[in-house]
Amino acid sequence: MKEYIDRQWIKLDEYISDIKSGKITVNRWIRLAVERYLSDLNNPDLEIRKDKVNIVFAFFSLVSINHKNKYQQFEPLPYQVFIAVNMLGFYWKGTDRRRFRYAFLFISRKSGKTVFASIMNLYFLIADGEQDPQSLLLASTREQASISLEYAKSIVMNSPALAKKVDLMQYQIRFDYKRSRGFMKTLASNSTRLDGYNPSGAILDEIHAYPDDSLFRVVKSGILARKNPMIMLISTAGFMVDSFCFDMVETMKNILKGDIHDESFFGMLFMLDEKDDYHDRSCWIKANPSLGTVIQMEAMEIEYQQAMNRPSELPNFLTKNLNVFTAATEAWLEDAVLKKRFKSLDPGQLERLRGCDMYLGLDLSSTKDLTSLVGLVQDPEDGRFYVFPYFFMANNPQKKIRSAGIDLSVWIQQGWIIECQTKTVDYDLIVSKIRELKSEFNVTMMAYDKFNSALIIPQVEEMGITCESFEQTAPKFNFPLKYLEKMVYDEQIIFVENKVLLWNFRNVVLYQDGNGNIKIMKNKSLDSVDGAVAAGMAIGIWINYNLSSEKIGLEAYNKY
Repeated sequence: MKEYIDRQWIKLDEYISDIKSGKITVNRWIRLAVERYLSDLNNPDLEIRKDKVNIVFAFFSLVSINHKNKYQQFEPLPYQVFIAVNMLGFYWKGTDRRRFRYAFLFISRKSGKTVFASIMNLYFLIADGEQDPQSLLLASTREQASISLEYAKSIVMNSPALAKKVDLMQYQIRFDYKRSRGFMKTLASNSTRLDGYNPSGAILDEIHAYPDDSLFRVVKSGILARKNPMIMLISTAGFMVDSFCFDMVETMKNILKGDIHDESFFGMLFMLDEKDDYHDRSCWIKANPSLGTVIQMEAMEIEYQQAMNRPSELPNFLTKNLNVFTAATEAWLEDAVLKKRFKSLDPGQLERLRGCDMYLGLDLSSTKDLTSLVGLVQDPEDGRFYVFPYFFMANNPQKKIRSAGIDLSVWIQQGWIIECQTKTVDYDLIVSKIRELKSEFNVTMMAYDKFNSALIIPQVEEMGITCESFEQTAPKFNFPLKYLEKMVYDEQIIFVENKVLLWNFRNVVLYQDGNGNIKIMKNKSLDSVDGAVAAGMAIGIWINYNLSSEKIGLEAYNKY
């Protein structure tokens, strides 16, 4: 154990030395964190308690983790040693009060943070010295909480020295040693269910998924009676700058710069510097301190190439792999590529497609705006897809001039939009168009948004067309939209010439959830996106009945 502890102190000194010399590439904020540590060593009001840090290192030495399907002694990475020494080593001189009560680790995914969080949770339960400890891990979802608890249990089961001190229960880990009793729990992040807890240690995981700071405030209120509590926030970046996580990053920057004086908050921000080019591989390590150990460069290259090949993947790569906050404000599909996929069909092409299976997507807008019907047909000869778009609009002059100056009346005159004679969208015209398509193609399925659909769906079903509601969620749209994107760039799809559909695609702004699933944001897009949404639904229902995981291969199916 002594050799193990000594090795961690050596690792700490080398880490600091390598950052100062430039041997390790880090960003501005990590350099400031190191400068803060060195300044604290010379602060007459503070002292670093090596005996306390040695307890942390001794605990680490007793932990076994799963590495390459084999449990072995935990060997913290240099940045993890630096965090542990700062968080738990500094005390106000002449007291037993720790300097830091809060810590923030902002780091890209797959950097060892899940392992570190589980180990720190167990440390707060077993070895931190608080009477009747309560160690909480707040995960973003119930499923993630369950996974985290099972991971902590597996550590205990493979660490004999720890197993002697705790009992593994169904929903918690119990600690009963001498006169101290406590527990470790993992909970879904719900602030309304935390009243009554008095945590000695709490880890708030993936705070980019928290809607606001209410959970943080509830946990803070629960630690007031504790002598040396610790709340640790851990996260990667998210897809919204108007968020609790983004605010915490900005706050920590100000603390590190000295613009905000806060002696209770420690933080490390692993991210790109503002002027870094994400194409430059040499800067990737700034967001990935475990690059070359936990994360291999080859794996990062694969993620990067996917982001370059499929633009919808770029926000996910920047956010999760390089820890950059992104908001989907750029066009989804490159305009020069998109325009090449819009073509007029000659009579021979149209005749070849007659009688083929057609899958419909129907996006019913509010009754006074654009509504879109899209038909999807696959050419039996070359396998390419053809998209037939149709637009309907109420007789509503106020909606014809759009916010960006687009005059829809021109497209109505050119026949790209079917104008109703009524003040609301005439559903009879839509039903008539579907009946017309059914006479020319083998229309058997239609996907639709449930919004305003109650009147029209029964009429369509009377034609013998099976109608399926299509949830307007990211998990539902993810594969269809990415498959559509792939077909656009692979030249495997043709959009039958329609200026309104091209305009719709140009308006698209994508939303991306924490799992990388995408959908079209109707409320954030530049203008109408009905045609793009309807196309996504048509492709989605085609996939459901023609492109099962068995046909495409499960691995490829999941990849897209």
